[in-house]
Amino acid sequence: MTEAEAQDLIARVQKANDTIERAIKRIDELTAENLTLRLALEQYEEPVEDDEPEDCSWCRGCGEGDYDGAACRKCHGTGVEPVEKESDV
Repeated sequence: MTEAEAQDLIARVQKANDTIERAIKRIDELTAENLTLRLALEQYEEPVEDDEPEDCSWCRGCGEGDYDGAACRKCHGTGVEPVEKESDV
């Protein structure tokens, strides 16, 4: 290999290294941006509500009250956890 070819090869390797370093830097920037966006999204993400109603926390879904034949005082015998209105909160 001649000296000119060696110098050309060195120049190409250095150019390739520069390209790789720029690509790595850009990947790092995109990763940081992605993390920032994910954290921001988590702050504004609303929880997904389950369509299935929850069992009443007092009667555990059976609807029965404290005494024989009585309905639960919280869910009035439905067995479903009552949903609070926004005005009640």
